Amino acid sequence: GELENYALHLFPMWRLPFFISIGLTAFFFFYCLITDVIYTSIKEGKDYSFLIAVSIANRVFPIVSLTLLALVYLPGIIAAFVQLYRGTKYRRFPHWLDRWMLCRKQLGLIALGYAFLHAIYTLIIPLRVYVRWWHNNYLISQVRENKTYEELNTTLAWYSDIYMSLGILGFGLLIL
Repeated sequence: GELENYALHLFPMWRLPFFISIGLTAFFFFYCLITDVIYTSIKEGKDYSFLIAVSIANRVFPIVSLTLLALVYLPGIIAAFVQLYRGTKYRRFPHWLDRWMLCRKQLGLIALGYAFLHAIYTLIIPLRVYVRWWHNNYLISQVRENKTYEELNTTLAWYSDIYMSLGILGFGLLIL
């Protein structure tokens, strides 16, 4: 009876990782919503609710992805300390640690999904109306003030390129 009913459950090993990822997403989303949208709107008196769709999401996805990735590797370290403390590797782990160890694959795959979403959201940033509006206003203000463009700050160019390159390499390592 129990074996036949097991097939009726939809992804039974995914339940805990799913709830963990939903909980982390909700926590970080509301934190970023309060600090970046609500607090800034009250402080400056402007409507920043348009940031919710892309900017807040693009901030939440990498945080959750890295947190889930940490949750993938942390039980292995805890298990090693438990084995060292007990002096043997032949005793069972505590139930909570055993369950955590069994859901690491699912946590890693969900972390990969969040990292992929972050990569896609990062690619659409230049296409946003807000970014184009800010860029156009910057150019218009330079024309009105009769200023020429500043020289290229190579240090900032290096920071930007390294930042993007490390993001791409980190995503590649996460996929491996």
